[in-house]
Amino acid sequence: MERIRSQRMRMDLVFTHIARNVFEILLTYPATLDILAEAMTTLHMQTPLLTQEDRLERELFAGSAHANTLSRHTLGPTPYAAQDLNSQIREQLAVTPPAIRVLGLGTMIIDALGKFNHRCPAAIPTLVDSLWMLTAGRSPSKKQAKDWQLTNNTAHILSMNLRESESTDLTALGVKGLDSLIAFVQTHLISHGSRWMHEKTRTSWSAVQERLTLNLYGIIKELLRIQNRRDTLHHTDMLQAIADSFKDITQEDRVIIRGFNILSDLNMGQSSSPLDRVILHVLRSRWDRNSLTPEVWAKGHRQGMLLHSAGASFNPMETACLIQLTAEVMGHCTHSSYHDSQERARFLQTGSTWLRVLAIDNMSNWSRISILTTELILNTMAQSQDDPTTYGNCIRTLCLLSSNAENGDRVRDLVGVDKIMNLLPKEGGGHSTTHPLPF
Repeated sequence: MERIRSQRMRMDLVFTHIARNVFEILLTYPATLDILAEAMTTLHMQTPLLTQEDRLERELFAGSAHANTLSRHTLGPTPYAAQDLNSQIREQLAVTPPAIRVLGLGTMIIDALGKFNHRCPAAIPTLVDSLWMLTAGRSPSKKQAKDWQLTNNTAHILSMNLRESESTDLTALGVKGLDSLIAFVQTHLISHGSRWMHEKTRTSWSAVQERLTLNLYGIIKELLRIQNRRDTLHHTDMLQAIADSFKDITQEDRVIIRGFNILSDLNMGQSSSPLDRVILHVLRSRWDRNSLTPEVWAKGHRQGMLLHSAGASFNPMETACLIQLTAEVMGHCTHSSYHDSQERARFLQTGSTWLRVLAIDNMSNWSRISILTTELILNTMAQSQDDPTTYGNCIRTLCLLSSNAENGDRVRDLVGVDKIMNLLPKEGGGHSTTHPLPF
């Protein structure tokens, strides 16, 4: 132990041969908890100094040694005994001296593994089981602050282990290992509306909520990339957990945007699922609470288009609600004094794109769009003549609406032909274009 402690004074800028020897010993010789704690403390101080050139050392020795030690000393009463999670959990609940040392060692190992850019899918079951033991089998409703930190760190490592993995890695993991990983994600993908949490637990969870949710989305994204099978992540309970996390109004924008990226991979086509209308729900709830940003507004549109192109249809009720929401957003941007002109322009560009797409999608939408948005479209054109995307969207939508006699009459009656003609593109002489238009 003294020899190990002495190495802490040597802060080499590269991975030392001594550290490598320690890893090799840990892989073959279990040692005692006290020696392991000293070794891990020393290695914990050395490993952040590893450079990119030491990738083999990190992955082969650092990652393997830490995962191996975690398995030997957290999942069973002794390094040579069979795994016995229940007895280890009872030790943690009783807070015995050995349990305290195991908790310290396990926490240190998980913290260290989070610093390695390594890939070791075989370690996934060990990580999930070790977390369960180190948190004394506590469910999310009873987890303490240190439990949530461990949970978030473990989620980060799991996500990292799945990067660049292939279907053969999941096959090697086995059904039990994959099921435990999916159960981990589903159990910890929690929305703020989960009122079953005690106040103290909710406070501790809130401290890691954003990072934890991002890590869990990362795991889902990787699993869908590796094995997009209906029996993996498409069962109702998992989809409901994902939908609930999207609807959590307390989520930061970057969490929602990352979550939206999953939707196209989870596309259910024509099948009904808890994810139906989830984009509309997110956009509407944020708009109603004055927290909708141009980024989420635009991302919601892009993902809606991806789902639509993949076979999901806009159902009439959802379409009506989208048109109403778009009218409200564009009305606010065109009629209010907006302090941020760039933000207003981005809202209007996305809104005008929504209207154009919905008008093209189904003629039955024309009447509603015409009634709710004709004047808004013209106001948007007046304010967006230097934005060809927004201006073009408006022109196309007006042309579509006016190609129907009833809607064309409504457009002319609402604003008058002169106002419409003044907003049309000018030819070289300054006169409105003479191309035939349905106004």
